Amino acid sequence: MSNIPAELMQQFLRVDKRYSINPNEEPFFDMPTSLNLEKLVYEQPTAEEISAAAEAKLLIDYNKSKNKINETYTKTMDKIAVRKTAAQNDTLVAKQKVDDELAKTKAEISAEMLSRGLARSSVFAEAVSKAESDAQSAKDELDWRLELTIDGLEDEEADALAVKTAAIASLDDVYEDELAQEIAEMTQKAQDEANDVAKYNNSVEQDEANYKKSWTTSYIQAQQSHAETAMKLQGIAIDQGYDVIQQYIYQDKATFTKDYYLGIDAQQAYSDFVAAETEFTQQLSAAYYNEVKQFLYDRTQ
Repeated sequence: MSNIPAELMQQFLRVDKRYSINPNEEPFFDMPTSLNLEKLVYEQPTAEEISAAAEAKLLIDYNKSKNKINETYTKTMDKIAVRKTAAQNDTLVAKQKVDDELAKTKAEISAEMLSRGLARSSVFAEAVSKAESDAQSAKDELDWRLELTIDGLEDEEADALAVKTAAIASLDDVYEDELAQEIAEMTQKAQDEANDVAKYNNSVEQDEANYKKSWTTSYIQAQQSHAETAMKLQGIAIDQGYDVIQQYIYQDKATFTKDYYLGIDAQQAYSDFVAAETEFTQQLSAAYYNEVKQFLYDRTQ
């Protein structure tokens, strides 16, 4: 592993490529081959999924309203049931009172007839019969009134059921309308989102295609520029010797090295540089290594 910072090594590579005398060599070209744009992924819900989601959204309020209707109906029916029971109990009490009055009347008739010596007479029998007939008539009237009351309460039960049925039917109609509207809105929203994703992904493809064209053009230009520069450097190497070009390389690398370490604490920069002496000497030559070393040392004083 190199002790020379990666950023600085990149600069050294640039310098080596810049001063290469081989026109066919790959140029230094660090332009990314792609923008690396990511496409969006969107799974559009099916009609069944949208329908289920719409129902789940609306069913809470629907069930609350329906439960309220049923609760109102149940309370009404409970009240009617209480009134029925009360009417039946009142009738039983009244009929018992008639029976009690009959027994009292019969006892009074018996006592009177006995005192008159008519205990076994037809007069006694007629008096008792009349009392029993009157009592039965009274009880019959009580039953008739109870029947009328029960009939009225059953009419109220029927009315309550009709009100409940109509309320639920109306609620169902509203629910169906709202469900259809909700499904339509959710379907449109899903389609709009799918369209937006498709539009974005198409733009990504277009941007990548345009970038690729730009990259290709830039790469070709870099190749041409490198080839032209390499041919010129070949001429210098032939006329003046390759050592001249090598000095350019050492000089540029030394400049980049100074610039890099200027951004670091002076003492730390000097220590790091000296620690990589062997590698820097290979890159800069001994002469330029010592020059940079002295430069960095002077900063620590």
